[in-house]
Amino acid sequence: MMADAARSMALSHEHIEMAAVAQRRVHHQQRAGELATARELPQDAGMAKMASKEVAASRSTTALTNHDLHASLTS
Repeated sequence: MMADAARSMALSHEHIEMAAVAQRRVHHQQRAGELATARELPQDAGMAKMASKEVAASRSTTALTNHDLHASLTS
């Protein structure tokens, strides 16, 4: 009976860890989508500066989420 309780706790902990990894993956996919959208912004004179800022910001957040996701998969 104690072995079942210990196994149940271990599985519960593993589930929590995997849910966190899945959430990081979703977050990473969202940031990658934002980066793709920013790259597609019209490049006319009025939009070029804004598009450049959006791409830079999206690259930064995508890199951070990629790092977080990688760290959670290798730990």
